[in-house]
Amino acid sequence: MEAKLDNLLAQSWEKLQQAKRGKAGSRYITVCNFANNYPNAYTVVLREALPDRNLIIFHTDIRSEKVSEIKSNPNLTVVYYDDADHIQIILKAEAAIHHQDDIAKQQWQQSGFKSRRNYLTEHAPSSPLNEEGSGLEYLGEQKFDDSDPAGYKNFAVVVLDVHSLEYLQLNKDGNRRARFKNEQQKGWAGEWITP
Repeated sequence: MEAKLDNLLAQSWEKLQQAKRGKAGSRYITVCNFANNYPNAYTVVLREALPDRNLIIFHTDIRSEKVSEIKSNPNLTVVYYDDADHIQIILKAEAAIHHQDDIAKQQWQQSGFKSRRNYLTEHAPSSPLNEEGSGLEYLGEQKFDDSDPAGYKNFAVVVLDVHSLEYLQLNKDGNRRARFKNEQQKGWAGEWITP
């Protein structure tokens, strides 16, 4: 692969790593799948970007609809956009769900209490409520500390094995776009494509 393309692939992964650390335009990615005869899109927090293993990671509630959708069709598209640099990165990946295993335990231990609190809702995500609420009202004034395992039973980790990456930079003087495919044994191959 030509040096400029090789650098662009490395820069794309670096952009995702910066996003994970909250240092780029956004920490959020949009995860898209197809289930129940419709395309679906979810905005989630990017938790890890591991270029040496071609993986990205996000967290979810094991009770959420997206978990059953991913189990039935693990092929996902992920969109990341950095508004400051006008860079869009599209990933195509195969997802694996981890629940109450070593990967989930490690990710749980790395997450802060504010994130863990999201997994304490009494009912599954998308469950109807009688009135507006967070789903956490039943807790009242109950306090938790960082070592409290409450919520872990609902915590899941989604690990995406990335097999394609598309880079697009929007620029008033002309957009630039490249596509990369992970050819397993050979590594990444890239090409310039028309924006």
